[in-house]
Amino acid sequence: MEALFSQAGMERSSKAFNVRINSETDERGPSFNVNMRSQYESCDFETRSLILSFPVENYMRNPAGVMHGGAVAGAMDITMGSLTFYCAGEFLTPTINLNVSYERPVPTGGRLLVEAQCHSCGKTMAYATAKAWVEGKPEKIVATASGTYYTASGMK
Repeated sequence: MEALFSQAGMERSSKAFNVRINSETDERGPSFNVNMRSQYESCDFETRSLILSFPVENYMRNPAGVMHGGAVAGAMDITMGSLTFYCAGEFLTPTINLNVSYERPVPTGGRLLVEAQCHSCGKTMAYATAKAWVEGKPEKIVATASGTYYTASGMK
């Protein structure tokens, strides 16, 4: 088996964690993560980055008919949280702080891609940033975010 902290280990871990969060269902029903339906796209061990995609479904729209800001924030948080889970050695990393800047509306019907990068990961906290774009338009960033995550949960 490959080492966790390698390109192959990161790919395995990121794909497995994505499957995990997409199946979080109990007697209360599916979690928020399940409803977001994230999909693993790629990761890069050297840059400590991860790309997930999310379908922008009709139920996610706000009164203006575009993706609700909370759903955009959720997609960015899921991506950064998935990356910090890996960087923390596969321990759950609850969000401590999340800041999102919205730059463009996200139309429904397509896919939102989010790329997160982990800048530091220590014994108690990790810091990550993210940028999002609509599929096919990577040059037009629709939102950016930064997040701080708790790495000392001890929970797998």
